Amino acid sequence: MIDAPLLFEELTDLLGDLQDAFHFENIDLVPLTNDSSPILRFEAVSGRLLFCRDAAKRAEFVSLAAREYEEAMAMIQRALKERALIRQVA
Repeated sequence: MIDAPLLFEELTDLLGDLQDAFHFENIDLVPLTNDSSPILRFEAVSGRLLFCRDAAKRAEFVSLAAREYEEAMAMIQRALKERALIRQVA
């Protein structure tokens, strides 16, 4: 997680640097904040960690992302069940 948003040019420069350093073209680079989608945050923190400046801050972020992901998925499951019930009645 970053403290200040990066400019588009900074993001593209960073992506190019990562591609050069790892010799791998297929890299997703997405700035994450606590306001990002819980599903996006969970997917991102479930990926391969390349660098961590502050392990405690990362652990807090991962914990929050996991809890909010579980809540979001439970809400999606409830909505899908309700939708299925409505279709059965109609």
